[in-house]
Amino acid sequence: MGTVVRSAARSAALGFASGCRSSLGVLGPPLASRSSRAVGSVAMAGLIGGELAVDKLPSTPSRMQPVALLFRYASGAAGSLMLARRERSSPVIAVAASTVGASLGAVTGSAWRDYAGQRGWQRRAAFAEDAVALALTALASRSRSG
Repeated sequence: MGTVVRSAARSAALGFASGCRSSLGVLGPPLASRSSRAVGSVAMAGLIGGELAVDKLPSTPSRMQPVALLFRYASGAAGSLMLARRERSSPVIAVAASTVGASLGAVTGSAWRDYAGQRGWQRRAAFAEDAVALALTALASRSRSG
């Protein structure tokens, strides 16, 4: 797979993950980096864990609110820029792909949670969404050799 296609696919996957959980876009790539320092890694993992926990609270605002969407786009774009720099690929393509991915992740995640809520599986659906978002982040953020 060519560098441009690989970078776009990784950026779209990272964007999708940030559409599901906003912190994953910006924190996923550095957390997956082999050069992350232990203290920084623990802090980043703690922030991600905090978001995963807060997401389950009934008082958590909708991800579809404009400010929440903007943060998801920004997080995905920041992460995709890190990936593009690492892979020496186009930052414009990376940001475009992550923006499309974040849009899809936010809409799909919201629809999934609404569907699950109508069936009484809200909590299980949230954990399933976490698993998908974390897996996409890990796949998108891994190094080319990893």
